[in-house]
Amino acid sequence: RIINGYVESGYKFNNKLSTSISFKAEYFNADYTMNEIKNKLWNEWGFFPNGSITLKVSDRNTLQANFSSDKRYPSYWAVNPHTTNLSSYSQIVGNPQLKPSKTYRAQLLYIRDKKYIVMGFINYTPDYFTQLPYQSDNEAKLIYRYENFDYQLRTGLNLIIPFKIDK
Repeated sequence: RIINGYVESGYKFNNKLSTSISFKAEYFNADYTMNEIKNKLWNEWGFFPNGSITLKVSDRNTLQANFSSDKRYPSYWAVNPHTTNLSSYSQIVGNPQLKPSKTYRAQLLYIRDKKYIVMGFINYTPDYFTQLPYQSDNEAKLIYRYENFDYQLRTGLNLIIPFKIDK
């Protein structure tokens, strides 16, 4: 069960400055039943702000800041509490305790002469999940299972310089 609401607004202050903001609130509730016992899978609120500010420094130069957020849900098979044999040597085990992950992204761009771009960015994902392989304790089997990490953090700097190569 998902209940959500969304609001968005944008405003252009003059020919040099414009903004856009939005906000989404979400309540997510999910249960699963195993051996006729009902368990609570997820029961939480999520808040997802997004926004951008664009400043036209001159006719040929622009500065832009962006922030966005989103949520990623694990697939049904990742949270399914059953085991699936892939072969005699490997199996997939579901993880009903797996949590969805939220992603927050921020970037700052400077565009010079309408073609050179410098961009710094940061992506932060709490409760990041991915599939990991494990060696079975009592058998010679490889077990694949999705697990949550505390977070994933990625940062970087991009530089775009277009150029032409003549004959």
